Amino acid sequence: MINAIKDNVTDGIGMARPSAAEPDLPNKILMKKIQKAVLNPFENDRHLSLMAAQSQLWQGGEISYEETKNDLCFGIMNLSDPIVAETYTNDLLKFETDLVELAATGSPIIDVFEYKIKAGA
Repeated sequence: MINAIKDNVTDGIGMARPSAAEPDLPNKILMKKIQKAVLNPFENDRHLSLMAAQSQLWQGGEISYEETKNDLCFGIMNLSDPIVAETYTNDLLKFETDLVELAATGSPIIDVFEYKIKAGA
């Protein structure tokens, strides 16, 4: 991937998951407002990272642009906060346990964790 940047084939590596948490990340980088994404505590755990990104994409879709008041991160959980990350992880474990139970009965399942931010999270 480093060679892809050096050869001008791409301008960034791994923008998808960080952009789920911060939808305006590419623009912030191009405008030189920031140099990197916020730390994701799940970056070394592919499953948790993917599930969190799916939840963040869902959260972003639940709020209209007008409601964000120009803050595209409004309403999207901030996993760099250890309390938010721990709460999400615990709630995700319960969600996945429920999925296994539904699958065992042959019931249809929705595998995107539609996680609503708790007050103060």
